[in-house]
Amino acid sequence: MSRGRLIPSLNYRSRGYIDMSLPNQNLRGMDLIEVHAASNIDDAFGSPIKAFEVRYDFTFKSPSIMQSRVRIDESHRDQTRFIFNLNDYSTAANGVGSRIPSDEEICYIRIRGRMRSTAEFTDFGPVVTIVPYDFFGVTSPVFTTVGTAPDLGANVPDSLDAGGLNLHLPNFSQSIDIENLSAVAGENLYFSCSPGMSPTIIKPGNRMSLTSSAVGEFFFGGQNSTPQFTMRCSVVNKG
Repeated sequence: MSRGRLIPSLNYRSRGYIDMSLPNQNLRGMDLIEVHAASNIDDAFGSPIKAFEVRYDFTFKSPSIMQSRVRIDESHRDQTRFIFNLNDYSTAANGVGSRIPSDEEICYIRIRGRMRSTAEFTDFGPVVTIVPYDFFGVTSPVFTTVGTAPDLGANVPDSLDAGGLNLHLPNFSQSIDIENLSAVAGENLYFSCSPGMSPTIIKPGNRMSLTSSAVGEFFFGGQNSTPQFTMRCSVVNKG
């Protein structure tokens, strides 16, 4: 359940082709959205790069999609849709700052909207994962990542919605393993799997595993610190 958040759905993924959409009911009052991207979670959370923009209630196609002559179902009733090839926007890796990855790599995107009445932009939505085109080549592929939890202060928050790192997978997970990589006492990692939920705590150097769980999104935060974490999870292949 999106709760009106700017979380695009991944409709289809293949080589050189990504089809995503947002329900118009989540874009009320907006006249366009901007799609920003990055090659890792930290850059996506802190400094994503703008790739393109899409007008409200339109279907956007990137240059190579336009040139490919691939037949596309034009129906976009009650949704704003964007179909693109990451290679149209990828930037060179120079070791400094954010970059947009190529089609062969994992990508993390974030959406923000422009309000029609004020021309001001909303805050960015959650970090949404776009896996490489061949990720779903097996029954239960394993998603792996590393990131840095934002500092949420010394007091344990009621939930991680405000200020926390919210990460979305392309499908539900079946099992999860999360490890707090910090070796410093007190750098606790907050973690939850649903908006509005109270966090659990993973102490430095410790890990937490879940099996037979259906989780599509994660929230992370740090207790008066910015602990680094790593995550491994098995993802359901709908196909």
